[in-house]
This record gives sequence, structure tokens and C-alpha cells, in this order.
Amino acid sequence: MGFIKPRPKLKEYKIELIPLIDIVFTLLIFFAVTSTFIYFQKGIELDLPNSETSNTLAKTLTLSLDKNGTLFVDQSPVLLSEVKDKLTPLLLKGNELTVILSADKQVSYEKVIQVMDAIRLSGSNRIVLQTQDHGN
Repeated sequence: MGFIKPRPKLKEYKIELIPLIDIVFTLLIFFAVTSTFIYFQKGIELDLPNSETSNTLAKTLTLSLDKNGTLFVDQSPVLLSEVKDKLTPLLLKGNELTVILSADKQVSYEKVIQVMDAIRLSGSNRIVLQTQDHGN
């Protein structure tokens, strides 16, 4: 008479939720932190000329000229005659404010010079022309 060997019981596998929650939480923190490092300059869409020696500055005010010749001071449209009134109070605060002039490469050279003159007449001699990195 042969005895039948009892079959070993199948192990029940369970998915543990605690390690899964830890992994999801770690991924959430990773993407939240890395997304803060992505910097996009929001503003007027311009096609800037290229430069190999471009860099960034602190304490800046941006003036933008789009391809239609419209002038913006920190994303607010202004007339050329209003530039002095807008910039003078900001420059009188005593801080060393650098004015960044971003002009689309289709804007005429004469228009860029007119804006630079308006900036100088408002009291600023620290004018920087914004360009793109040569590789972009």
C-alpha cells in the first residue's frame, strides 16, 4: 500500500504596499525638486541673435522689442516716449540696476538705438543686449 505524499502548500504571495508607497513618494519628491530647477524665461517670444559670450546678471530689468517693433517693459507694453517715466523711478532707488534689452533680430538697428537712447536718458548706463547661446 503506497502512501500518497502530501503536496506542499503553495505559498501565497502578497504585494506589500509600504515599500510601494515609499517608492512612489520618492519619485514624487524627485520630480517635484527637479522641476524647480527648470527655468524658462516667460515673456515676449523673441528670436534672439546668437553670441558665444552671453551670461546672466542679477538685479535686472528687461526691455523687449518684438519683431513688430512693440516695446515691453517687464512684459507690459509701453510707448518709446514712456520709457523714461517708467525707468527713472526704478533707477533712483539707488540700486545698481542693469537694463537688459532683448530685441528680435528682425527689428531695425535704428529702433534698437532709439530704445537705448531712451534708457540712457532715464539715467541708466548699464545696458546689456540679450542674445542666445551660440549652440542654440
